[in-house]
Amino acid sequence: MGKDRVLISDGYIKRGMTKQQARLSWGDPDEIHRTVFSGGIHEQWVYGNNYLYFENGILTAWQD
Repeated sequence: MGKDRVLISDGYIKRGMTKQQARLSWGDPDEIHRTVFSGGIHEQWVYGNNYLYFENGILTAWQD
């Protein structure tokens, strides 16, 4: 967890982060789009022109 703390404090993200860790790193998103499907929950967090994608609470991808 030590490396993740440094990433968070420096404002970075990485795959596998929880939603809480991403929020600590980047702050609250401008919008959250949520889709519920048979495999769980997909979320897209919007930060201006940047997007974070979560599957069941875990960061899986981003777009900038």
